[in-house]
Amino acid sequence: MFIPYTLEVQCPKCQRKGEIVIDDFDELRDEIFCKCTKCKISFYAPSPYPKSEETQINKEELEERMKEWLARLPENQPSSTHTQGIVEPHKF
Repeated sequence: MFIPYTLEVQCPKCQRKGEIVIDDFDELRDEIFCKCTKCKISFYAPSPYPKSEETQINKEELEERMKEWLARLPENQPSSTHTQGIVEPHKF
């Protein structure tokens, strides 16, 4: 089971630091999409996960992860402190 954690990132424009919460699907990406709340620019932070071409995920596992991820979305929780600091994760 995946255990979410925070990743410290720094805005390339204003150099302000903040944290984002890494979710299950971020482990599949090479870069994590971020947005600075101070200067309002978007940028990509490098993923803390090792890049591997051997990482394959089947359709059933992907559907199961999507269900778990959707259940944890802030609008499905009574109250959430999903982000702390100045950087917000990308909202689809």
